[in-house]
Amino acid sequence: MNSMTEHSQPPPQTQRPNNLLIMGGTFDPIHIGHMRLLIDLQEAFRFDWVKIMPCGQPAHKAPSQSAAADRLAMTQLAAHALAENPGLFNHLEVDEREIHRTGVTRTVETLRILRKQLGPDLPITLILGLDSFINFEHWHAPDEIRSLANLLITGRPQYQAEIEQQFEHHAHHQTREKKALSQITTTSSGLVTFHPTRQIDLSSSEIRSDIRSAKELKWLLPDPVWHYIKTHKLYGWPHSELHHSELHSESTTDAVKPTR
Repeated sequence: MNSMTEHSQPPPQTQRPNNLLIMGGTFDPIHIGHMRLLIDLQEAFRFDWVKIMPCGQPAHKAPSQSAAADRLAMTQLAAHALAENPGLFNHLEVDEREIHRTGVTRTVETLRILRKQLGPDLPITLILGLDSFINFEHWHAPDEIRSLANLLITGRPQYQAEIEQQFEHHAHHQTREKKALSQITTTSSGLVTFHPTRQIDLSSSEIRSDIRSAKELKWLLPDPVWHYIKTHKLYGWPHSELHHSELHSESTTDAVKPTR
């Protein structure tokens, strides 16, 4: 599992990767729901190249509650845990380009850079949740985003009817582009389609609230991420609750501790 920066190149493979999947987000913090989503998509599509891309300052959300260095460290820890699934991820990495970018993070800028690096023909697919899809036409340059990547809308099966309504609501933009899921790994851009997933009903904001209440959340967060939060006292976790053994135990957290 690697990390990539703004000027990084494709993974060193014998053959050029056939396609790329991007999961972006603030990851404040990254949790089991994010990981379950990626596992489900990989089981369904087997993307060659998967990027987890923590953003800097999103255009449509409030500022993050934790520092960029902490969000990046937690994302790296979660990605290491995901990479331990044998045979599921051919190449999985944390892409750091957005989290180090100054100013508001805009998806279209990232896709422009990727297209310049990778060329026009590589299939690139961007994951969107239902909330993001509903508001997508209010994003910066939505038509250009569709011209640069496919949009894979994810949600629970019971939300499919609501998502279909959104396709119809934006018919002049999207209905003509809704095609079979089987094409998502072989078409370079322009597809907009829905894939039902077994998503876990979690939100980062609810997790932050539970952390401030000193609740035990080890079942909702990857173990190294939960350890990192407690060790670095993120989201108001009370220092008095920490056990001496937790603070001094050996952990993979030490390998990605951010410079402060």
